[in-house]
Amino acid sequence: MVAPVRYQRGETIKVAILAQGAADADLNVVAAVSAVLKPAARGGVVPAADVEAAATFDVELISKSAGSDPGWALKIPSAQSQNLTPGLYVTNGVLQMQNGDVEKIDPLLLQIEESTS
Repeated sequence: MVAPVRYQRGETIKVAILAQGAADADLNVVAAVSAVLKPAARGGVVPAADVEAAATFDVELISKSAGSDPGWALKIPSAQSQNLTPGLYVTNGVLQMQNGDVEKIDPLLLQIEESTS
């Protein structure tokens, strides 16, 4: 994994899943998108499946626009991120396809830090 993306407690956490080179209609093969935020296991790795989620991302569709690919915006509101304990977390998007297949996006590390304000 790469270095974690840093956020402060109380800040809106935003992550995007983009379908590079796709058209809006190409996203119709996806029935649902979901993602949760879990504390990372020791060493900054993905935790076991039975580890409880610290937060659940809201998901919104991103339409293709000039210079931007379509996809999904994943967001944890600031009021919810305020309740996160500072530390290392991990997330990955899960795409449930119309045909029943499931695709999982590579894990992403997030570092939640204490806010100075």
